[in-house]
Amino acid sequence: MFSFLATIFSGKLAKTMVAIWTGDKDLIGTATELGAEFFDAKLNDYQEARKAQRFFAEIEDEVFESVQAYAETEFRSVLPGDVKLSIETALSYVCSNRFLETCLEHGLRTEVILDVFHKENIRKPSELCLDESVFFSLGNHVVAKVVSCIDAFPKFSLEALKAVLADTSEILDRVSRIELLVNDLHHTTVKPKSPNEVIYRTALTNKLGKVNIFGVDTTGLPKRYDLSLAYVNLTISGRETKKSESSVKVISLALRNPQPLTIVTGEPGSGKTTLLSWLVLSMVKKQLPEQLRHLNDFFPVFVRLRDFAGQPFPEGSELVTCSLGAFGAKLDTDWVSDIVKNRKLLFMLDGYDELPEGCRTRASRWVEELLAAWPESKAILSSRPYAVAEVDQLVSECGTANRELNVQPMDPDQVSQLISRWYKAYEHQVTHNQENNENDLKLLQARLIKQVFSNRILRTIVRNPLICSLLCFVNADRKGIVPSDRGELYRIATSALVARRDAERGIEAESGVVLTDRQSTKILCFIAEYFYLRKSFQVRLEDVAGNLKEYLPSLGIEPSQSDAILRYLAERSHVLRSPTVGSIDFSHKTFQEYYYALRIVEKGMVEWVRDNFTNPDFSVVCAFTMSLSTPAFADQLVAGLLEKLPNLGEADRRHCMLVLQGSIRDIAELRPELRETVRSHLAEVLPPKNSQEADELSGSGAIIVEPLGEFAVKESKQYWPYCIAALIGSMEPDALFALKRFAELDDPEIDQLLVNGRPLFPNNAYSRVVLANCTTLLAMEIVTKEDAHVALQLPRLQQLIVKTDLDEETLRGLAGLKSLKHLVLQRKCDIQSLSFLDGSKQIELLELYGAEALPSTEFEKIGLCENLTKLVIHSGKLEAVDFVRKLPRLEFIDLSESLNFSDLSPLRRANGLSEIKLPYSWMYDQFDFDADDVTMNRLQREVSGSDDDIFEFIGDIDEFSENELISQRLIDQLVQEDAAYQGFDELDFSV
Repeated sequence: MFSFLATIFSGKLAKTMVAIWTGDKDLIGTATELGAEFFDAKLNDYQEARKAQRFFAEIEDEVFESVQAYAETEFRSVLPGDVKLSIETALSYVCSNRFLETCLEHGLRTEVILDVFHKENIRKPSELCLDESVFFSLGNHVVAKVVSCIDAFPKFSLEALKAVLADTSEILDRVSRIELLVNDLHHTTVKPKSPNEVIYRTALTNKLGKVNIFGVDTTGLPKRYDLSLAYVNLTISGRETKKSESSVKVISLALRNPQPLTIVTGEPGSGKTTLLSWLVLSMVKKQLPEQLRHLNDFFPVFVRLRDFAGQPFPEGSELVTCSLGAFGAKLDTDWVSDIVKNRKLLFMLDGYDELPEGCRTRASRWVEELLAAWPESKAILSSRPYAVAEVDQLVSECGTANRELNVQPMDPDQVSQLISRWYKAYEHQVTHNQENNENDLKLLQARLIKQVFSNRILRTIVRNPLICSLLCFVNADRKGIVPSDRGELYRIATSALVARRDAERGIEAESGVVLTDRQSTKILCFIAEYFYLRKSFQVRLEDVAGNLKEYLPSLGIEPSQSDAILRYLAERSHVLRSPTVGSIDFSHKTFQEYYYALRIVEKGMVEWVRDNFTNPDFSVVCAFTMSLSTPAFADQLVAGLLEKLPNLGEADRRHCMLVLQGSIRDIAELRPELRETVRSHLAEVLPPKNSQEADELSGSGAIIVEPLGEFAVKESKQYWPYCIAALIGSMEPDALFALKRFAELDDPEIDQLLVNGRPLFPNNAYSRVVLANCTTLLAMEIVTKEDAHVALQLPRLQQLIVKTDLDEETLRGLAGLKSLKHLVLQRKCDIQSLSFLDGSKQIELLELYGAEALPSTEFEKIGLCENLTKLVIHSGKLEAVDFVRKLPRLEFIDLSESLNFSDLSPLRRANGLSEIKLPYSWMYDQFDFDADDVTMNRLQREVSGSDDDIFEFIGDIDEFSENELISQRLIDQLVQEDAAYQGFDELDFSV
């Protein structure tokens, strides 16, 4: 719907805004679109004119995106046709001469312009059969957003236009942060926003809403990197259940629990801070997904714990203002006091592990006091896993252990999604005078994805969001160079951050500091070592400078330059930073760990690494050390670890072997006999006996594949799930053949585990080798043509979801499966005929989405499925529903997204229909029941989970994921009806 509206008004809206800004009343009346010629006449520079044209197209896109976000957030329960008519009417008004005259006459006074819009369109809702509040809420948003965008520009002049084009990012930033302070901008579900709420939201958006890759804002990288563009819905598991599900669903369930404290753990760079930031911004912007809407009752408070390492933690009103910087002083103190006293708070406490060890106990007590002082409030605390031990007592007092959630590594689909989102954000900021930049980026993205999924080491590395983002950065910055291991990746990335950025832009350091690459690296290594010796992640600037003075002479640098060097690195490198006046730290902890590892290798600290190899506080440092080690260092270290093994307890021995096996592949050169000895010891840790051991094993590489396959025997049934989890997690190509042995066991639970692993492997190979042997499957997604051929071999399939193009013969074979009850054809399945439905009388549920290439006459063939009881058609191609006369058993029909049909007489004559969903309000007038009664009845059934509502779909539906339409209730009914599978009531068929 929104792409359709954008197509209609693209160019027209930009022309309106330019006309109002320039005061050119004749511009709207021209038949041509806003082209570069218009600006060329003013600028006499065609390249600048093209830049201006594209700039206003970006402003236009911002308006469309804002309207779409507002509609999707606040009007989900409104019929899509009504939303479309409301927005279309408002856009038509905005693109009219009348709107131009009103804006010029009243000087962009939003309230006055909205009043005129209301008076001139007062009869429109009744004429279009629309709800008045919906019509004017959407219309007011469109009008106010356009007016506010124009008002963000300076007064028009040729010089002003040139100044805007010289740095378009400033205006684009301003436009993207516009807050619509209009009393009429509200919906029945949205309270009017106070100025304090706007200030609070703006402050948090400034702090958390922009993701710069480690502060980079230079050539080759986007200046504006919106979190909403880059965020990927990650996977989280509970500590007890180990069941992995989407972060939205898991967080929703955790915060509905009566226990007040939820701890989110994850490895370095796993996305903990990003998750909390996204949650805070979604709350203040009222853009929470449906499953998290209950959080609208809470007021979000974000606290970065490491900012309080050397000072008291915030209390009272400081909790609200401590993270807002200068914005905090703008808030009304009475408003802040009212929030603290009367609202339920949701505390987002980020980075517990980044506190010095001595501060963690104090932080635990502070968290306990918070939850005692606000008993109706809740808290989410993020940390790396090793630091959570200090709050175990707090967990037991404030909640239960299963409220500890762990952010899981990304699966291949999430990796691909993050890479695509990263390049989408980057492409959105491409400098338009570089003609081939956009095509180059698409080529770089395609090459990167191909290399990631064809290289085992890269596949393992990029499952971490931070590493994946770094990889995207390096790939774009170096025009396609992809490092192969963790150490090399960080070497290239830090080189670009520290040395290349300013040099490539021709910027000289104001402080006069001139450092070679080697000197910069050694200084950063020394600082990282100093931080570790101090056991702190944030140190006073003068303390670091004092120690650096003693080290600089060894590099041939005057000690007096210590302060200047620190300021230079903090201001220009984006590896170091100064978060508060007088302090310094690394912009990300992983940079500190990388540079400390370099220092360890340079100093030959083999014994230190051996002694701390299994210490969780130093696990990342040790992993970097293995990757960066010289041959002599690596030989001595591995030999020492092997000598140490016999003296370790069983748990430490297992852990050491797994860590060693996971790290050894990053060692560039190691004596063959040492590698072989490590392999022989691996047999001591198989088979995995729980989920944690399986997860650890999955990072051990190809060496585990063959041994794990040997456990596909009845005697080892208790270990099957863990063996499968380790094999799937390894993502090794050869793991397919070990998984095939488990598929041949004819076990429904095991088959479902295997289905869930498909996204981690090439679809065709996985379907052909593994899924073809899962004969107990009841449901399957068809993602490739190979999947379809596999499905035809499975005798019990009762639900198919087709997500790719298939030829008619293949579709006919699938639709003709005797066991099939439920067929879903999604938008990616671009069908051109429905003839394949001939012989599909057994199908009882049919869902059809998109079908934009399908001739309208083809829908008549749906009548071939004479036993249909429920039908969903969301297609702009549907024009008539005469086929319902051939469906005597039809009880439910959903046409709410089919906006181009109008003849309702066949539906009125269908006696068996008990539920109907239509796109426009006026259509319900053709029936004897009231539209509101029908929609409310429908909503009540969905909420209450009525047994006859078979279309309660599972899967997370939000702005970061597709709607996976798998009917859980259907699955439950099918399982209960099949006596051979009774007892498997909790099967999850989502993939």
